[in-house]
Amino acid sequence: MKTAIQEKAFASLHLSKEEALNEMVFLSSSQKLAEFTEEASYFEKKYGLPYENFNKMFTDKAATYDEENDWMSWKFAFEGAKYWKEIVQRLKDDN
Repeated sequence: MKTAIQEKAFASLHLSKEEALNEMVFLSSSQKLAEFTEEASYFEKKYGLPYENFNKMFTDKAATYDEENDWMSWKFAFEGAKYWKEIVQRLKDDN
């Protein structure tokens, strides 16, 4: 029953299973990129400078507990956005 409903949905969307899977991967990857980019943007606005500058400043001076927490979160968001940006670009290039 489930397969018949899926086949009907694919037909209505004019997508094959492979095309639907590819679209789902692209949308999920784009969503991840948006989430990490949004978080990184929050910290960029909070500190008024890009991550690279904050990272240098952070490593050059003694930081507060809050700055260290923000740095770890920002680093994770920055690296996550960089990773997902590459994935999304590669998915676009493959199409």
